Amino acid sequence: MNNLTSIGKKSPAWTREFDSLIRAIGECKSKAEEDSIMTQEVETLKPRLKDPRLDKRFLKELLIRLIYIEMLGHDASWGHVKALQACSETNLITKKVAYLASSLFLDYRSDMIILVVNTLTTDLKSDNFLVVCTALTAICKLISQDLINAVLPGVTALLSHPKELVRKKAVMALHRFQQLDPDHEGALSGTDFDRHFRQALCDKDPSVMSAALCALHEVCSRDSRPFKNLVPSFVSILKQVSEHRLPKAYDYHRTPAPFIQIKLLRILGLLGAADKAASDNMYAVIADSMRRANTGHTIGNAIVYEAVRAITAIYPNPALLQSAAEMISTFLRSSSHNLKYTGIDGLARIVRINPKYATEHQFAVIDCLEDPDETLKKKTLELLCKMTKPTNVEVIVEKMIEYLRTANDDLVKADIVKRVSDLAERFAPDTQWFIDTMNQVFELGGDVVPQQLAHNLMRLIAEGAGEEDESADAELRSQAVQSYLELLARPRLPSILLKVICWVLGEYGTVSGASAASVMDQICAVEDRQTVDDGVRGYMLSALAKLSTHSGTALPSSAEDMLHSATHSRNVNLQQRALEVEALLGGPKQSRVMVLPVDASCEDLEVDPGLPFLNAFVQQATNAGAAPYLTEAQRFSMGVVRPSAAGEAADHTHALRFTAYEKAAAPTPAAPAPLTAIPAGAGISPVKERPVAGMGQPGPAGAAAAAGPQLQLRAASNRRWGPANFELPPAPNPTPAAAPAAASTPAATAASPTASHGHPAEPHVPGKKELLAASLFGDGGASTSRARSRRPGVSSPSKSRPQASTAAGQPAAALALPAQPTAADLLLELDDPTPAASAAPSGSNSTPGADPFGMLGDLAAPMPNQSGPAAAQPSTQPLTSLDDLYGPAPSQAAGSPDLLGGFMSQAQQAHTPSQGYSMGSSAGPNAAANQLGGLDLNGPAGASSKAAASTAAWNAQGSQQPKGIKGAGPMAPRGNAAVEQQSGKKDPFADLFS
Repeated sequence: MNNLTSIGKKSPAWTREFDSLIRAIGECKSKAEEDSIMTQEVETLKPRLKDPRLDKRFLKELLIRLIYIEMLGHDASWGHVKALQACSETNLITKKVAYLASSLFLDYRSDMIILVVNTLTTDLKSDNFLVVCTALTAICKLISQDLINAVLPGVTALLSHPKELVRKKAVMALHRFQQLDPDHEGALSGTDFDRHFRQALCDKDPSVMSAALCALHEVCSRDSRPFKNLVPSFVSILKQVSEHRLPKAYDYHRTPAPFIQIKLLRILGLLGAADKAASDNMYAVIADSMRRANTGHTIGNAIVYEAVRAITAIYPNPALLQSAAEMISTFLRSSSHNLKYTGIDGLARIVRINPKYATEHQFAVIDCLEDPDETLKKKTLELLCKMTKPTNVEVIVEKMIEYLRTANDDLVKADIVKRVSDLAERFAPDTQWFIDTMNQVFELGGDVVPQQLAHNLMRLIAEGAGEEDESADAELRSQAVQSYLELLARPRLPSILLKVICWVLGEYGTVSGASAASVMDQICAVEDRQTVDDGVRGYMLSALAKLSTHSGTALPSSAEDMLHSATHSRNVNLQQRALEVEALLGGPKQSRVMVLPVDASCEDLEVDPGLPFLNAFVQQATNAGAAPYLTEAQRFSMGVVRPSAAGEAADHTHALRFTAYEKAAAPTPAAPAPLTAIPAGAGISPVKERPVAGMGQPGPAGAAAAAGPQLQLRAASNRRWGPANFELPPAPNPTPAAAPAAASTPAATAASPTASHGHPAEPHVPGKKELLAASLFGDGGASTSRARSRRPGVSSPSKSRPQASTAAGQPAAALALPAQPTAADLLLELDDPTPAASAAPSGSNSTPGADPFGMLGDLAAPMPNQSGPAAAQPSTQPLTSLDDLYGPAPSQAAGSPDLLGGFMSQAQQAHTPSQGYSMGSSAGPNAAANQLGGLDLNGPAGASSKAAASTAAWNAQGSQQPKGIKGAGPMAPRGNAAVEQQSGKKDPFADLFS
């Protein structure tokens, strides 16, 4: 730094001309004044940079003025070569400015970069480390994939440079090369960057290690399998960083190296995904980092959020999930919208593993759903989409449609349309609700609704329920026609919805009881109320033709006017369709019935490619002297046409021919085929199975032929929506034994405040928020608390509510459920069929101010000789085991599961002589598991022997070891641990990290 200061002192100060330029730019009041100044500056700099007698002392100032010209939008390409030439200057400041200007003027795809490669390789070998750092910085900006091999040897040699700044920038340059060729298929073919990154991870300087973490995170995100053996190293580094073993220079608001912690947590989340063995080593250190970072500061909240992401990414652990849910609750209760958004995102990640945690924060989710902030509301709707089930789909879809009404961004509207249609397809309770919901989606979505969604809806209506139930199919089509006739009275409808309406009314317009003439009049009246495009007019003409053919009635005057106007349209497709409809309606009735059959849109069209009905016509023309048909191969042999790609001869080449054309021989006429007698009435034989949909209009069967999931309904009697083999969760049967447990919950206590005084509780009227929460999170709350309006004649499936049975010796009024459910009843109807699961957790977890990491204190394996009342009594709230969910783990013993993954055992084995090597040495990549920057991870000597002696003493006495003693003595209180000790709370990790 002193060298840089001395060099700066020798250089001349900025000229008065440059100072005047900066002042003039700052005082400009319009773009015209700024352009005038820059134009004058261009005229000034061009001759100066071309002058061979230019004073090199002022070169850096001229380059900066050139940067101003380029930055303010004017062309400075005439000075790019001068900036590249200045990179070879010996003055350090001039060299830095030249490299900066070159990286701003050019990118790595420019052909002029080849001019500076030789200068870069020379600067990499410089004795001045500042010149080397400048070259490494420029390499990250200027070198392309084709030029990597020119500078790669010099960069890899700098990984062992004595200056830590040079080593750090060398790692950053290798990271840039990795980004340019991530698959090592081009210039990096055959190179091994992983070895260099592992070596940099063991560097004694934390800045070099931090640069290696950024590179390792990127390569792990592509494929984490080759780096599974680095899990102990990452765990060790994260433990040392969280314990404040790095220098104070890396602290940010008294948080030790927060960005290094965040990068390590992300890497651990990638390495522990779907890997129980790797995740076992991470549980304790992730929990400790999350606990230490819970300071309430913004950077601490960032570490907590990354810890929650890591917990939800690795193999699940119930205790860690509970702690993560407690941390997320503090975000949801915050007044900051940013923290609420973070809390909703974290809760959505936790809900993907276990949905029960959402019910604990239902009122906080409702508050976020009703928040005026649009971004927060959208994130909350994404959370609710992941919580959707058949009992709450109506409430969630209603909220999403309300959000769709106010959304202005097309991308947001398209996302909401996709989500609503998916939920309606999977969880719709009946056909009427499904049709009404899709109508609202098409009406509010408008142009952002994809065409495939419209074709899927038409196909669903055409195919029906899909269970050979004709009555259910007829009911579905009748409801669709009735709702579409009501929609036609609207003053304005989107084009895509009009296409669906016209197609449905054309196919099934008369099934609702309305006359064909009235339906045709309503279709024609749409053009009087709003402007429609030619595509909608084509659908309208097809609908009119179908209705006229199916009912046998003539077109009304309004329909004839529309048809006559379409025959003179400038749109060729619309004009052709109008002429076809006009010719078809003017022809015989039999032709109309064959071309436009009733309810045959989903049937296939069988076509004989030989066209045998034309044999008589062909024979007659041949006898009259017409030329016979020649195949494509015959025409090519005659030089008439080129063969198609499918039938091209194998020996045919596309090379140029230089030989003269030969005289073509006259073709010999083929012998006429004998005339066969054609029976009377022969012609187009109607295929009864699957006739054409009609008029060349894209029917739903053909449009939905693309791959992908399609909408399907089932019969109305026992129909259930959703995927195959989907079953609704059984309704819980409340028992007398579960009634006291349910009454002891906070929700039940809040619902009956006078129960503790012995007086009968007054009936509590649920509030709006409580009813909404019960509809979203309860089991059947939506169906019992709100009734959906239906049209006359439409039946809805009945839903029954189980009644509680009275116990002997107790009044019936105390056990019978009220006819109108209270808020406590609605809130207690959770997904868990076990009644005891909805009770409040015991211990410290039941209070709001409890330590969220209290459950982690019981994760260690029990002592071998436990006795006494505490060991004899079973726990009323057993810790949930993941063995029932994910199968037994082969690495764990059946009798003593170690949820912390053997962290204590690894810590006790850390003093073996085989692991005593330094991190800065070349012992191997796993050296980071022991120390970082000369700091020993293993702790004071003799800790394991003290722990063994303490355990043996308790075993010899034959008594149970106290909960607070697990071998070694507790660590010195600092940070959050000191605060917890003063408040009288237990620090469960004091024993683990002593």
